[in-house]
Amino acid sequence: MQQKSLTKLDFDEVAALARQDPEAYEQYRLDAVEELISSSSRKNQQQLRRLQWRIDQELSLIHISEPTRRH
Repeated sequence: MQQKSLTKLDFDEVAALARQDPEAYEQYRLDAVEELISSSSRKNQQQLRRLQWRIDQELSLIHISEPTRRH
């Protein structure tokens, strides 16, 4: 896959990455989230990190209950 800025990948490219290379997709997801949070005001960063932590916990529960399903 051609390297693009996190904000330049379209939905179809991200979906293809998730299907073809789940580990690369997960790293992309983590990097995209970090880029978004870091670009927010300092005031909002802590709240966004807490929200992302909660989202990650829910994804972990889904993965545990449905091991063949990828997020």
